[in-house]
Amino acid sequence: MGADVVFPGLCVFLSAGLLLALVHGRRVGRRADRQCRHLAAITDTMSEGFYVVDGDDRIVMANVAAGRILGYTQDDLIGACAHALFHARSADDPDPVPLDECRLNRAVRERRAAFLDVGHFRHRSGRIIAVEVSCNPVTDTLAEEGRRGGVLGWLFDGDGAEGAPGTLLSMVTFVDITARRESEAAVIKLSHAVEQSSASIVITDADGLIEYANPAFTKISGYTAQEAIGRRPSILKSGLVPAETYRALWQTITNGGEWRGEFHNRRKDGTLYWEMASISPIRDARGQITNFVAVKDDVTERKAIESELYHRANYDALTGLPNRQLLLDRVSTALDLARRHDRRVAVMFMDIDRFKQINDSMGHAAGDVLLKQAASRLAAVLRPQDTLGRLGGDEFLVVAPGLRWESEATALASRLLDVARRPFTIDGREVYVSVSIGVSLGPVDGTTAQALMRNADAAMYLAKGGGRDAAHFFTPDIEAAARRRMLIENGLRTAVSDGSLYLALQPIIACADDTMIKAEALLRWTHPQLGGVPPSEFIPIAEESGLIRAIGAWVIEEAARILVSLDPPRDGAFRLGINIASSQFTGGLHHHVAGVLARYDLDPRMLEIEITERMLLDPSPAILEQVDALRAMGVSIAIDDFGTGYSALSYLSVFHVDTLKIDRAFVLAMTDEARSQALIGAIVAMGHELGCAVVAEGVETGDQARLLGELAVDALQGYFLGRPTTAEAIIDRLAPGSARPHDEGALGVGFAEGGDLGFSVGAL
Repeated sequence: MGADVVFPGLCVFLSAGLLLALVHGRRVGRRADRQCRHLAAITDTMSEGFYVVDGDDRIVMANVAAGRILGYTQDDLIGACAHALFHARSADDPDPVPLDECRLNRAVRERRAAFLDVGHFRHRSGRIIAVEVSCNPVTDTLAEEGRRGGVLGWLFDGDGAEGAPGTLLSMVTFVDITARRESEAAVIKLSHAVEQSSASIVITDADGLIEYANPAFTKISGYTAQEAIGRRPSILKSGLVPAETYRALWQTITNGGEWRGEFHNRRKDGTLYWEMASISPIRDARGQITNFVAVKDDVTERKAIESELYHRANYDALTGLPNRQLLLDRVSTALDLARRHDRRVAVMFMDIDRFKQINDSMGHAAGDVLLKQAASRLAAVLRPQDTLGRLGGDEFLVVAPGLRWESEATALASRLLDVARRPFTIDGREVYVSVSIGVSLGPVDGTTAQALMRNADAAMYLAKGGGRDAAHFFTPDIEAAARRRMLIENGLRTAVSDGSLYLALQPIIACADDTMIKAEALLRWTHPQLGGVPPSEFIPIAEESGLIRAIGAWVIEEAARILVSLDPPRDGAFRLGINIASSQFTGGLHHHVAGVLARYDLDPRMLEIEITERMLLDPSPAILEQVDALRAMGVSIAIDDFGTGYSALSYLSVFHVDTLKIDRAFVLAMTDEARSQALIGAIVAMGHELGCAVVAEGVETGDQARLLGELAVDALQGYFLGRPTTAEAIIDRLAPGSARPHDEGALGVGFAEGGDLGFSVGAL
């Protein structure tokens, strides 16, 4: 680029001024000095630096701006060599450029024009100044006139010495562009930052048409800049963002504000993604909005993580149903709506009956399958506005809002009961369960979500206690039962440590010789506030709350201590029986039992473990393994409550047991029903064929004892033979020559019609 392009007016003015001064100087020599001063005054008004050098690059004239920019006075500059004084190699090197490399100096020597769009001068302080420089030679005509004594001669102090023949002049004009260069560098940095930013940046005109889109926009949206420019950002609309959001956006930015928010947009390929956007107006010098700039980050991954965290916090991992936290919110919302619209909300607390049996016998994986199938089946009979959630374990909750009548809740509960009765298929086998449902109606039965759920839970336990497979509505008297249940559960948590548990022993007598061959350890508990609580009440609560494991461990330990105190024969002629809950067969039972027996130096043949018949209907490999391991140790295995309605006898071919204990229901009916006697006879025959001893439970009369003896039952247990008693009384019975238990005064107690039935507890 030539100087005539950069400083055209300035160069023409200076050349013409010098020429006119020269002409007038020839005609009127006395006026030349004044004209020269006028010319100097004019150049001093310039903002650009200006100086004149001779052929040796010595400064013969400099304006005020040149001194100001370079940090020198005009006197410092006149006569100095420009190249040596302030020419610099580069922005980083203050040393002068070698003469043969200096374009400006070469232009002076060669009397030609030159232009440097970026040069470097050295300030007097040493800092480097970026300059734009134009150099133009004075024409030959002007030089000739100067030698004849015109005004140019006055530039050389008027004595003509500097104006000798051959003197050449060049005019140099320069502008400090340091600030401009810094500004340009900042713009370049900004441009690079925008181009290389990971955020999508879009600039539109005032009408919303895209004028610029950076590479990140293309990477995120799939649209190239060429495809986007001239179109509106609405090309990204997915239809999932409410129209109100866009209206609020435009109202904010057209009023000069900044809008921040999220978009659920659609890429060019049709996939959806989330963006966090900040959109602001751009104003011109007059304050008018000329453009809008949007800076957007792809937050799809973050939204996915947030969604996952929300789902984990509010939904059950197994079934995908709302969990307790979300259910509380749903109940609260439904309760608020019920108040406003004079409606009712039904909260239904459901528990799967006999789920523990399925879980323990078939394994946790099978239990999980049942829970998922139950969730799907129960949800299918609900209304669209209803919510089904899982509270944990086998407990579900239904929230049914907007009900007018209690009958609507009754009908819904009936559908839930019906659908739960249908068989479930697990691992190719049909499994039958049912549900017990407790119902509370808000706001009548509770004014908070917690109260409604608590009252529905209490009603559910009443339904379960009444025979299961039923629905029960909450009533005020249920509250008292719920409080009692809470007292029992809380008391059980400290029962092992506070000594309120104890074992009572009930003898088992051989029919052949009336000797006591066994005793069953029966768990008893005295609550500090409620007094004696029957096992039929506290054992189910212990099982449901998970406290049965700690209690069961205590039972095994206490049974071992009792055996030590009894000191019976170590050959298995006397055994102490304890019951084992199904939940204790999850693993390690035989190791625990072996450890306790070893610690008390007891022979395993002194212990008998009783298990319920229903636990064996769907045996898991874990249960089979534990039973076999216990028998291998020498521990006897008995099936308690045999014949209590379960028809599958195939488990007897899988489980090798030592004793069958006939349920007391058969014994109670046998004196009046020949069928009951026949069934007992069949059980005895089958047991003997399988190598099992047969014990009859619940013997309360002499007639029952006689008939059972005639049916070849091996041993008897019941009030007629002896009530549950202390270990000391059993020690007396074990002593040689002690009275037969059904003789008058045996064990200090006689037969009492309708007495203690000896409910037993499961252990580990």
